[in-house]
Amino acid sequence: MKKYSDDELLVKNITANVARQWSEVEFFDFYDPSQQKLISSALNKMGVDYSFFGGYRDAERNILAVGSLGAKAFPIEVLKFPLPDEATHRDILGAFLATGIKREVLGDILTDSDSGMVFVKDSFSMYLKDNVGKIKNKYPEIQIVSYQSVAIPERRFEKKTCIVSSLRLDNIVGKICSLSRGDSAMMVKKGMVKVDHMVVEKTSYELTPGAIISIRGHGRFLFDEISGSTKKGNQKIEILKFM
Repeated sequence: MKKYSDDELLVKNITANVARQWSEVEFFDFYDPSQQKLISSALNKMGVDYSFFGGYRDAERNILAVGSLGAKAFPIEVLKFPLPDEATHRDILGAFLATGIKREVLGDILTDSDSGMVFVKDSFSMYLKDNVGKIKNKYPEIQIVSYQSVAIPERRFEKKTCIVSSLRLDNIVGKICSLSRGDSAMMVKKGMVKVDHMVVEKTSYELTPGAIISIRGHGRFLFDEISGSTKKGNQKIEILKFM
């Protein structure tokens, strides 16, 4: 019997539901870019109308709608709260997931200098408002607001220049995390690294500018550009850490 991956099972479940005749638009969960790509491929083959939206333009995680929207709005609300000092994306996500919900209930998590906002399926807004615990040892004062009313903060990055001998995944992960080549290779082999939202376990995988690298325990990074080379023939690359 074939063993399906989680993403393959996700697509099979969606297409099985879509195969029915919907009388109106049907909304599903939030999906990451790699899942959206798989879902789009399957739905295009079926010839059905669908769209993705995450609450603002260029959202990363988006809800799937199958059918014609008409005048309907996506079932998304935003939970907004003052941001505790030094709280990170990981801190916020951890506090929300500790309520027992699935990751698919949550869209993007955005922060600016003093506030955080989490895009959520509207049917979970009140539950999350009442049940999210401490973020960095402080209970957040959460407001529920419409996605149409929020100002989207500009993404913040921390820039790092790295000198690398090659664009291999284990090499760049090692430079980003200040690890030995052996330690970074082990992280890759253990499935602790994602490239563009997909786990990559091949240490020799060649990265290209524009790739988003997620490293468990270290954060998310954008391989921004190759900015030059050294006299010894190594390459200078610019890495942006998502803040």
